[in-house]
Amino acid sequence: MIHRYISHNGLIVPVEQAHLSPGQAGLLNGWGLFTTMRVFRGEPFAFERHWKRLQKDAGRTRTPFSFDSAEVRSNLRELIQRNDVREGTARIYAVYNKVGFWQSAENLPDVDLLLFTAGLPSYREPVRLSLCENSRHAASPLAGVKVTSWIFNVWTLQGAQQRGFDEALLLNERGEIAECTAANVFCARDGRVLTPPLASGCLEGVTRGISVNSRIDGLIKLGITARARSAHLRLRRACR
Repeated sequence: MIHRYISHNGLIVPVEQAHLSPGQAGLLNGWGLFTTMRVFRGEPFAFERHWKRLQKDAGRTRTPFSFDSAEVRSNLRELIQRNDVREGTARIYAVYNKVGFWQSAENLPDVDLLLFTAGLPSYREPVRLSLCENSRHAASPLAGVKVTSWIFNVWTLQGAQQRGFDEALLLNERGEIAECTAANVFCARDGRVLTPPLASGCLEGVTRGISVNSRIDGLIKLGITARARSAHLRLRRACR
């Protein structure tokens, strides 16, 4: 559950005082972007990487994105302090207001920027995964873009949980493993960490990018290498 205070276009307010309008076209049709980052010891983890991905996704979706990263980071830190978050998560949303026919004549900015914080989600071990075929379209021009039209992910996750699973493992149209509904996938095997390539249709996750670029001290000290590799059923069986 999100915390009491949010930031809306740079102004920190209680969530019940934030004003969003049905005239914001992207709010209702899902034309917007978001990213979720870890808050570690009161600091947003890998903010620069998250910001670069937002900029990249904005270009791919033709969403105006003229925000200043230093200002947004400062505002996010202020929000983290306001909500007294030491260990938790944070989200940045960019909602495209001025697009398409179903927009209002209100005096709105082209894009609304919203910042939220929340606690850490709970997980159990071992995790039970449901297998979902044809759940990622690797050939889509928007494959790997983290957009606010997120219904397929939450709908798939809800269905998996209703069947007694914790998460869903999503396959693309070629039968390859792509990702889960809210996480990239890694397989540790024989001193290597394997993860699906971006060509699978998966999200370019920040932790995934750090791992593939071999910049995690723990992996280096253990002599573990990480690389992207397409995974079909035979690899899924081997990694059980």
